[in-house]
Amino acid sequence: MIFSLTRKLPKPIRNILQRVYNLWMLRVVPDERIVGEVAEYYELSRKETRRLMGSGRQLNANLWRAFHPKNDQEKNEFYEFTPFYIFELLYWHMQRDQRSFRSAIIEASRGEVLDFGGGPGDLTAELAGEGLSVTYADVQGKTFDFARWLFQKRGLAVKTINLSKEQLEGGYDTIICIDVIEHVPDAKATLQMLLSHLNPGGSLMITNLHIDTVPETHPMHSKVDFGAAEHLTVQGLKQKSSWLWEKSS
Repeated sequence: MIFSLTRKLPKPIRNILQRVYNLWMLRVVPDERIVGEVAEYYELSRKETRRLMGSGRQLNANLWRAFHPKNDQEKNEFYEFTPFYIFELLYWHMQRDQRSFRSAIIEASRGEVLDFGGGPGDLTAELAGEGLSVTYADVQGKTFDFARWLFQKRGLAVKTINLSKEQLEGGYDTIICIDVIEHVPDAKATLQMLLSHLNPGGSLMITNLHIDTVPETHPMHSKVDFGAAEHLTVQGLKQKSSWLWEKSS
């Protein structure tokens, strides 16, 4: 209703209101539960934890540039030893727009759920907390270790798959691949692999199907420019929203 009313306002005023709204949606609303859990895990104070969360993105980018991985093996090593993704991702997920997005993901999830590239496991934990049967999959590293600790801490029955040692098995009714495809060595092969594990009538929730530039803030990203959306369409999936695709029954 609010947006329908603003359409009646002059364009300059609408633009100002849109900018204000965008800034409001980017505002971080601290989740004291997860802040406390990270503080406990690292034996830090909450103040120190919040400070690291706020600087996690820059620290992660700086560490990547300092390590300067040149091949897939070195990139995998970076993901194994960097501790900053836990702080960066959890801080980002506390933005209002990300909170809203993740609520929509949870609402749309059903059946057997795979959180592929689940990072620190906060979304997986929320899904499991809603009573869904969830499998968490990611490569070995600090985020993987923290995620397993988090599931145990909250008493959640989440199956974990170490993608550095194990492969996916079976089918899933919901596959979540949020902010992941730009990190893998072969995006097309990864996408095709996920489709092979998506049950008929299942949902694929995926972002960043097209990236033609690597931002300064995220030098670890890779371009995704092979026509992923078109590939999904050819494979028989129907696009329901910018991030939600459904496989035919």
